[in-house]
Amino acid sequence: MRYVITYDLMKPGKDYEPLWKALASIGAVRILASVWLVRRTGTTPKGIGDYLVGFMDANDRIFVTEVPDNYAYKDLLADPSRV
Repeated sequence: MRYVITYDLMKPGKDYEPLWKALASIGAVRILASVWLVRRTGTTPKGIGDYLVGFMDANDRIFVTEVPDNYAYKDLLADPSRV
C-alpha cells in the first residue's frame, strides 16, 4: 500500500534532521516541502504516524493516509513512481 505523510513542524529553526532520516529509513520520498510518499506492507497509517511522532515535538502535527493508485500531480520534488 502507498501512504502519504504530511506534517506541520511548529518550531521554526529547529533541526528536524532526525525526522527526515526516519522518513528516509522507511523508504519515504519527499514529494513536496512537507509531504512524503512511502510504499509499505504490514502497517497502517496509524502505525507509520506512531513511529514518526517519536521524532517530532509535542506541538507538531502529522497526517498519514492511504493513497489510491489514481492521483494527479504537477512539478513534484520527486517522481511518485519511485515509490
